[in-house]
Amino acid sequence: MKRIIKNNPPKWFEDWKRNFEHANGRKAAYKKDFPQNEIRKLRGDLLREQGYICCYCMGRLHIDGSHVEHFRPKTRFPDEDMEYGNLLASCQGIAGEPGKDHCGHRKEDWYSARMVSPVNPDIEQMFHYGLDGKVYPSGRDEKRRGAKEMIDHLGLNSYYLVRNREKAIEESGFFDDEYTEDEIRDMIDYYDHMDEGKYVPYCGAIVEAWRSLLG
Repeated sequence: MKRIIKNNPPKWFEDWKRNFEHANGRKAAYKKDFPQNEIRKLRGDLLREQGYICCYCMGRLHIDGSHVEHFRPKTRFPDEDMEYGNLLASCQGIAGEPGKDHCGHRKEDWYSARMVSPVNPDIEQMFHYGLDGKVYPSGRDEKRRGAKEMIDHLGLNSYYLVRNREKAIEESGFFDDEYTEDEIRDMIDYYDHMDEGKYVPYCGAIVEAWRSLLG
């Protein structure tokens, strides 16, 4: 996973919540009260914040075909229903289709105390990406167990994702030539940062591949 650096909550979002509470005498509930046009606006803010990649699989996101993900499910954590720090943008996978069922639809309301949010500074150390496109749990003890649970429950080793990560590593030029250390570091720097506001899809797997060349 790629760590997500959360910005301050958008002013319009906080104003909307405050105005709703003032008018209705209660806090807004995401599913019941938040209008579709505002959800789309929020989704756009989250996409820009994340560099247009999924918070779980790092696949490319677009305003359509993505959704607002509650990391701690709203059914189990109603107090965080409209808390910006709990909101991410996720792809939806294709529920029920073998090899493509992953991320948002696959997760649904699943939650484990071992889970670690993509905004956590340790998130990138919890997962290891192989050159074959597969992702493996990393770290030790609880974090390793948490990573394994997330891989399994989010479907992060679905055929679709494994194939796409392997292809992304190959298309980065990883297997094409011999590279100097400076060239390798330039490639790492490129894939580790946004370019014109976007990350390259599956950038975390690509970066790890290139870092492996430094020994």
